[in-house]
Amino acid sequence: MLGGSLGSRLLRGVGGSRGRFGSRGVREGGAAMAAGESMAQRMVWVDLEMTGLDIEKDQIIEMACLITDSDLNILAEGA
Repeated sequence: MLGGSLGSRLLRGVGGSRGRFGSRGVREGGAAMAAGESMAQRMVWVDLEMTGLDIEKDQIIEMACLITDSDLNILAEGA
């Protein structure tokens, strides 16, 4: 298997780099997060760019994530 398991590749970082947001890669939008909104009302959107579609041999080269509320307002984002 090229590059290890999907889980191990995610844990060590996409492509071995930290990207433009540092090691955590998360920017939070304070107002909606601080309002005490229930976690059940949030949705997480993940976009992966990969070298192919075979998870056993292809690599993740870029990842982006958005967290939205039930009205699709962006609460946090990271890449």
